[in-house]
Amino acid sequence: MYFKLALRNVRKSFKDYLIYFLTLTFSVCLFYAFNSFQEQQAVLEMTTIQSDMMDNAAMIMLALSWVVAVVLAFLIIYANNFLIKRRKKEFGLMMIMGMSKTKISKILCYETFMIGIVSLITGLFAGFLLSQGLTVLTAQLFVLPLTKFRFIFSWSSMLITILSFAIIFILVMLFNTFILGKYKCIDLLNADRKNEAFKIKSTTLTIILFVLACILLIGDYIFVMKAGINMFTNLPAIIIAGSLGTLFFFMSLSGFLLRFIQSSKRLYFRKLNMFVLRQVNSNINSNVISMSVICVMLLLGIGAFSTGLSINQTVNANINANTPFDVTADVYYQDMSFDDAMAELGADLSDIKSKFTMDIYYDYAGEDTPGTTYATLAKLIPETDLDSVMINAGSMPLAIYPLSDYNTFLQAKGLQTISLNPDEAVLAAANEQAYDAISSVYNHAQTIQALNQELKLVKRDLPITNVINNTAITTTIGLIVDDSLIENNPPNSFYMDTQFAISHYTNITLKDGADDTAFAQKIYDAYAQNQLDDMFIYMDTRSEIYASSTGLTVTFTYVGIYLGFVFLLTSCVMLALQQLSQAADNRRYYLVLNKIGADARMCSQSVNFQIAIYFMMPLSLAIVHSLVGITAMDKVIAILGKTDRLMPALMTSGIVVLIYGLYFLATCSGYKRILNQK
Repeated sequence: MYFKLALRNVRKSFKDYLIYFLTLTFSVCLFYAFNSFQEQQAVLEMTTIQSDMMDNAAMIMLALSWVVAVVLAFLIIYANNFLIKRRKKEFGLMMIMGMSKTKISKILCYETFMIGIVSLITGLFAGFLLSQGLTVLTAQLFVLPLTKFRFIFSWSSMLITILSFAIIFILVMLFNTFILGKYKCIDLLNADRKNEAFKIKSTTLTIILFVLACILLIGDYIFVMKAGINMFTNLPAIIIAGSLGTLFFFMSLSGFLLRFIQSSKRLYFRKLNMFVLRQVNSNINSNVISMSVICVMLLLGIGAFSTGLSINQTVNANINANTPFDVTADVYYQDMSFDDAMAELGADLSDIKSKFTMDIYYDYAGEDTPGTTYATLAKLIPETDLDSVMINAGSMPLAIYPLSDYNTFLQAKGLQTISLNPDEAVLAAANEQAYDAISSVYNHAQTIQALNQELKLVKRDLPITNVINNTAITTTIGLIVDDSLIENNPPNSFYMDTQFAISHYTNITLKDGADDTAFAQKIYDAYAQNQLDDMFIYMDTRSEIYASSTGLTVTFTYVGIYLGFVFLLTSCVMLALQQLSQAADNRRYYLVLNKIGADARMCSQSVNFQIAIYFMMPLSLAIVHSLVGITAMDKVIAILGKTDRLMPALMTSGIVVLIYGLYFLATCSGYKRILNQK
C-alpha cells in the first residue's frame, strides 16, 4: 500500500522532483566517469611510463572523489530539504487524516529509493558516455592513436558509485525522518506563512558595508596581482579578506541597489520592474550568506576549469622546446669525458648517431660576490615590467653557455652560428615567457654585470629552445659569453657550494628507429652491473619527458574539470532551489498582479527577469574574482612557459553557459509551474 502511494506521489510530483533528479543524475555521472579513469588504459596503446603516469593520476582522482562525495552528499541533502519544505502542508494533511509520522517517513523512504534507483541508472548511463569522451581526451593529451578504441564499462567504478550514493541516500532517509519528527501538525499546515529574513534597514550601514567591501576586494585584488607566486604564502589572509569582502558586498547590495534604481523613476516604474526588484531585494536579504558562498564556489569552479585547461595548453606548447635531443646524459666520474666513462662501464653505444658536449656554467651569489643570477636581470628592468621574470628572480644563477658549445648546439640543430667579442654577451630564451623577459632587458639595458665584470648586451637571432633535454622550470634564461671569460673564471667544482660551478652534459641523437628509453636502460644496466664508486649518471630522454609532461597535464586537466563541474553544479542547484522555495510564497502576489491587470505574458517575463537577476548577481562578482585570480595564476603557470588564455577562457565560458543555462531554464519552468498550480 505505502509503496504504491509513494509511486503515485513520485509520478504526480515528477516536475517537483526535476531539479532534484537532475542533481542526482549529474552527480552520479561525474562520480562514475572520473572514477573510471584508470580503465582507459585498456583501449590506449601506452608505454610503461605513460601507464605509470595514468596510475598516479587515477590514485589522485580516487582520493579526490571521496572529498567530492562529501560535497555531493551536502548538495543532495540540500536539494532534498527543498522537497520537504514544498510538501509540509501535504504532510500536515496526512497527519490530520490519521497517518502517523512513522508511516509518512516510510513513504518518504520509498520515494527516495525510487528516485535514487532511477537517477543511478540514468547517471551511470550518462557517466558511461562521458567516460568514453574522456578516453578520447586522454588520447589527445598523450598524443596516442585510437586504433583499439572500444566502449569500456568499469564495473569497479560502478560498484564504488553505487556504494557511495547508497550511503548518501541512507543519510537522506535518516534526515527526512529526523526533520519530520521535529514538526508539529500545526507547523506543517502553516509552513507557507513563515518566512525568515535577514534585513539591514539602515541606509548608512549599507553604504558603510559597501565601502568596506570595495576596500577589502580591491585591496585583495591589488595584493594578489603584485604577489605573483608569493601569494601562496599569504593564502589564508587572501581567502579571509576576499570572503569578508564578498559577504559585505551582498549584505549591502539589497538596500544599496534598490535605492539606487529607485532614483531612476523611468526604469523603476516600467512594467513590473518595481515588483521584480523588490522580490530580488527580499531574496538577497533572506540569503546573504548563501549568496556569498555561491559566489565563492562559482569562483572555485571557474578557476578550476580555466587553470586546469591553461596548464594543459602551456605544457603542450613548450614540450618540444624542452626536448631538443633524443637523450641528454649527465655523467660524472673522475673528470672523465662521456666516452671514457662509458668505456669504463662497457656500455653499448651502437645506437648513437651523433653527440656533443654542452657545458653549462654557473656564477653563484655569495656574501662578497653578486654572482650572475635572475636578480641581476631583475635589477635591469623597471618594476612595472618585472612580471615576466619576477617568479624566477632571486639568488638562483643564470645558465651561462660558452660560445663554442652554443655554436656546436646551433650546428647540431642545422642553424647558423654566431660570433661575439670578449666583452659582449647574448641572452637566450628557453620559452616564450623567457623571451618576453629578455626582450624587456634589451629595451632597458645596454650592459650586464656578469662573471665579475661588465659585459655589453648584444642581440642575435636565436632559437627559442632549451640547449639540453630539461624538465626543470627554472632553467629558462641563458647567457652566452666568449670562452675566454670562462677560462678567466675557472669552475671550482660541479657542486653548488662554491662561486663558480660547471655541469657537463652530453646531447645525443640516436639512429633512426632506435628507442631512447631502451638506450638509456642499457646504460643504467651497465652501471648497475659494474657499480663504480663515485660515479653519478642520469639520463633525460625525450620519451620520458613527454610522458612526465603529459602525465602532469592529464592530472591537472582532469582535476580542474572534475572540481569545476562539482562547484558549478553545487552553485546552480543552490540558486535554483532558493528561487523555487520562494515560488509558492510568491504565488499569491502574482494572483494579485493578475487581478489588477497584469497579463500572463507580463508575469512570465517578470519571472524570467527576476530569476535572471538572481542568477547573474553571484556570477557577475565571481567573474570579477576569477579574472583577477586567473591572471595571477597565469603568472605562476608562466614558469612552465607562455600561457594561452584564449582557448581555456572559451572552453570555460562554454561549460559555464551550458550548465548555468540549463539550470536557469529548469528553474524558470519550475517556478512558472508552481505559480500556475490550482
